[in-house]
Amino acid sequence: MAVTYRPGTTVGEAGWLLVVAGRAALLYRAADGRSAQELLAALVAPDAVQAALDILTRHGLTSTPEFAMAAWTGAASTDAVLLVRGSATASARTASATGDGEVRLDGTTVSTWQERRVTGVTSIELGDTVAPGTGFPLVRGVVPAEGALLSRDPAATGDEDATREPATEPVGAAAAPVAPAAPVGPPAPAAPSAPVAAPAAAESSSPVEPGPAPTAIIEATITELAEPEAPVEPGAPVTEPTGYAHLFEETIVRSIEDAAVRPPSEDDDAAAGEATTVSADAASDAPPAAGDHDGMTIMSGDIAKLRGRAGRAGSPDAAPPAAPPAPPRFVLAVSNGTSEIVTGTVLVGRSPSVSKVSSGQVPRLVSITGDQDISRNHAQFALEGDTVVVTDLHSRNGTSIVLPGHAPQILRPGEPTPIISGTVVDLGGGTTMTLRDESASERQGGDS
Repeated sequence: MAVTYRPGTTVGEAGWLLVVAGRAALLYRAADGRSAQELLAALVAPDAVQAALDILTRHGLTSTPEFAMAAWTGAASTDAVLLVRGSATASARTASATGDGEVRLDGTTVSTWQERRVTGVTSIELGDTVAPGTGFPLVRGVVPAEGALLSRDPAATGDEDATREPATEPVGAAAAPVAPAAPVGPPAPAAPSAPVAAPAAAESSSPVEPGPAPTAIIEATITELAEPEAPVEPGAPVTEPTGYAHLFEETIVRSIEDAAVRPPSEDDDAAAGEATTVSADAASDAPPAAGDHDGMTIMSGDIAKLRGRAGRAGSPDAAPPAAPPAPPRFVLAVSNGTSEIVTGTVLVGRSPSVSKVSSGQVPRLVSITGDQDISRNHAQFALEGDTVVVTDLHSRNGTSIVLPGHAPQILRPGEPTPIISGTVVDLGGGTTMTLRDESASERQGGDS
């Protein structure tokens, strides 16, 4: 999403603030910027529209400021949601096979706000018109503004990181050549894995001339062999240690033969396995000494059993845990080409409004314009668990539903009625809304 804005006056009684973050933008009237930081964080939430509405309406509907908000939806950023309240305006330019069009929303005709979902959007204007190439760019932040122009990014994939410029240096580029260091002395010989010849053979080799002084610090490990002590003759007097030498641990010096590292052989593994089995059997047969076992120590035999269970659990034959079923995702497809996601309560009418909000949940308002047979507050859709319930709000011409495979049924005013996927709700005047379960279609597509 590319955003350009027209600078506005300083924040005050008649000032407007523009908040841009993620894939949404909000232009609202504010006397100060105390809520700007919260709105900036709300626009990057998974449901940016609901998160921003919770902040704007938290002090009641009468204290809700005038605003115009737009949020891109869908992976290809071709759909958008527009919301306006008060004197704020929002318009969306659309492109389709039949030609270009414009959808404009004005909040002065309702007491709450208008909300509209538009498909095939190419650009959105919030507030005053911003001519292309004349505004100031804004990627993320809060600025005083009179209007903003939101353009769809053709390369948008739903991830902000996808629109960042790639690194100028290709991956895997060769590093700059480094000047070679001055030659150093011969490196110390590596420790041999095979037995080393007797020291007498080493003494016969010619001495190595030292090389020039190294220009860099070279770490090396120096191993020295202590001189072997002379054997003690029987009957010789034993010399007692003097000073403090007897207070420190003695260093055990082993020969090169004993210190050589050899790869383990099959005989050593077999011997170690027999020793482990014997020790485990002996530990299981012997009764535990009083006060010697705290009940928390795992014997070597128990470790072998635990390893066997872990191997069987991780074997290819073990069945993987079943994935939990995906929750249903209901969508109302309107006959005028728009669609609404049912995530809570959806209020439908010619000019819907709410006078009281219960449990802190603000209903989503859907305006159906151009049809005089639809009442101001006509019907309400609510998500209760995994079921959608529709209620006729004492509309003038009534509401009827057609369940799949059943005859049309007229709803009783004020009585909630559960509906299933595929149900067609007729609001009168040729306007219908069809309930669809998108999660079920996704599962069927995956099974095929």
